[in-house]
Parts: sequence; C-alpha cells; structure tokens
Amino acid sequence: MALKTFKTLILSFIIIIGLGNFYSDFKPRHDFYPFYAWDLFSRVPNDETAYFLRVKKIGNEDKNIILTGGEVQRYLNIDFPQDYHGKIQNIANRFLATGSVNEFKSVEAMFKTQPVQYELVELKYNPLDLIRYQKVISEKVLYTKL
Repeated sequence: MALKTFKTLILSFIIIIGLGNFYSDFKPRHDFYPFYAWDLFSRVPNDETAYFLRVKKIGNEDKNIILTGGEVQRYLNIDFPQDYHGKIQNIANRFLATGSVNEFKSVEAMFKTQPVQYELVELKYNPLDLIRYQKVISEKVLYTKL
C-alpha cells in the first residue's frame, strides 16, 4: 500500500513539474518558480554601512587607502584578518557611545609601522565595489588621528 502511494506521489510530482515547465515557456520571464526564479534571490550585493580605518600616512609614505581584505595583513599586526572587521566595529561603537579617544590606543598598537595617520570612517558601500575599486557610496569621518 505504501509503495503504491509513493509511486502515485512521484508520478503526480512529475506531472505537476512538467505542466509547470510547459506553462512557464509562455511567460516572458521563463522562470520556473520552485527551482529557478530571480524572485528567490535578494538583490546582490546589498549596500551596507560599517566602520573602517582609512590610512592617510604610514611612516613617511602618503597613503589614502581603506583597510579591507589584503591590506589588513599588509599594514596591521593581526593574525586573522577576519577579526579586524569585528574589532573595528566594536571600537567604533564604544567610541560613539562614550566619546572617549582612549578606544584608539588599541588601534594604534595594531599597525606594523609607526607613526601612522588614520581616520575612522563610517562607510555606506557596495561590498564588491569596495573590495575591487575602493569605491564607496557615502562616507562620514568620525575620528582623525594625525
């Protein structure tokens, strides 16, 4: 009995899929909803807002880079680059809550080369554009260390 019911369900599923596929050929989108439809995906990538460090000068070299991805290991004494983003978010949140610049002593200790000039910036960005081109939608400087 159970085998017959299972066979009937499988056959019904195949018929429904076939009819759905046949019907979708007449729609201009050609999406086959349960298995492929753009409605299933969010708009990628979404704009995000987060805090980052922008390095203005390291030692005697003028820079103007936002520390993301590969730049983190190049300029900072940090074992795990993925930890950098969380640390900066925490430091920025504490700075905004207290207004204390003491939060930035730990930031300065992270740099391999001293002296360093940097800014804490709040960026609204598209993740792919930020990584590829250092392009941001908007930015707001929250703290500058000269």
